[in-house]
Amino acid sequence: TICDTSRTYLEVALAAGPDLVVPNLSEALALLGQDEVEPMDVPANALERAREAAVSLRALGPKTVLVTVGPAGVVYATENETSAVPSPEIEVVNPVGAGDCFVAGLVLELASGASLHEAVLTGVAMGAAGCETFPAGLVDPARVRELRARLKS
Repeated sequence: TICDTSRTYLEVALAAGPDLVVPNLSEALALLGQDEVEPMDVPANALERAREAAVSLRALGPKTVLVTVGPAGVVYATENETSAVPSPEIEVVNPVGAGDCFVAGLVLELASGASLHEAVLTGVAMGAAGCETFPAGLVDPARVRELRARLKS
């Protein structure tokens, strides 16, 4: 089960013990009672805050938590590891739909049998590619491959 939702829905989903949840930093902190980050804000210590939030949320039931932080990247926490994947530098045209593009890339790779880390790398590349176009969620597969190649495995 992969759950990409927020607020009350995320709280209810956590109680059900999903396999994976994907909140952004603002959603994660709000659930943890720390509402000071706006959805589009990227604080200087964003990946560290995302790491702390991912670990805290994982303790609430899901097997894996991925916390997205827009242009800073993504942090994921599992039982055995916590890792950060920085986003590639791109020219942002429209960030709307980037999270959905991220989840689509993640699911695509997980469904093909890729490791979580490899799936996160592809998700980050797809989310970044989605930001480079004006229509939300429109990605060029060649651009996704190019951005994915720039990310360390």
